[in-house]
Amino acid sequence: NNISLETVYKLWSKAPFGISQGIMPVLFLAYYLSTQSNLVLYIDGVFTSKISEAVIDEWLQDESRISFKYISADTEYLSYLQYLSKQYSKTFNGKVNLLPLDAARALVSVVHNLPAWTKKTNKLTNSQKSLKQMLAQASDPIAVLFAQIPEIYNFPISNMLVDAVVKDLH
Repeated sequence: NNISLETVYKLWSKAPFGISQGIMPVLFLAYYLSTQSNLVLYIDGVFTSKISEAVIDEWLQDESRISFKYISADTEYLSYLQYLSKQYSKTFNGKVNLLPLDAARALVSVVHNLPAWTKKTNKLTNSQKSLKQMLAQASDPIAVLFAQIPEIYNFPISNMLVDAVVKDLH
């Protein structure tokens, strides 16, 4: 389940912590940065792939809009994530850690970093359109990797699925 930043702040303000309100954003930012491979960040319930000044400003303005979910890697899907990491690195010249959250962030960032004309074109296959739309609106990285992507391609979680996704994103 998601936990709101507001809930964290309320907990920290009580005994035995007794942390003052002013320092909480700095402490939570430090905590988030040290554990970001396992924390999913949501603003108004929408998955946010990258932390930025705008995101930090959001949580400084209204912590009730910010929530997080802890994600751990499942060994059952490790080979899927390893292959995805390998193919992503080879195709997009980037590095992806072997954690579901990092893999989902990488795929979402590919779509967010597309040129404007690519985002607007209709000259795409059905799978490319579905993938682009789903990644642009991603709200749950685990669902993206292990449910929504396999559903778009009608493939099981496999290297074949990774190859299809990378091909459609490239």
